[in-house]
Amino acid sequence: METGIFVLMFWLLWMFVAVALARRRNRSTVGWFLWSFFFGVFPVIVLAVLPNKVPQKKCPFCAAAMPVEAIYCINCKMFINKEMKDERNEKN
Repeated sequence: METGIFVLMFWLLWMFVAVALARRRNRSTVGWFLWSFFFGVFPVIVLAVLPNKVPQKKCPFCAAAMPVEAIYCINCKMFINKEMKDERNEKN
């Protein structure tokens, strides 16, 4: 009985570690919670090795994926925010 409780607590610990790592790396917390529910510590190991996922947005002109911080689309060569373009030109 005590061994079962220890195993359950250990399993729950790894599930919450997976959620914390997923949140830190901008990945799906629910998805990684479920993976660790079924497979225990192995998804946590995989998640620890994966690089951070950069939040993406779509270019309003060509719909290409680009980082959220981007002000210029490298695909269609268009500035996303006109104010950012003006500020950039004033600095140069």
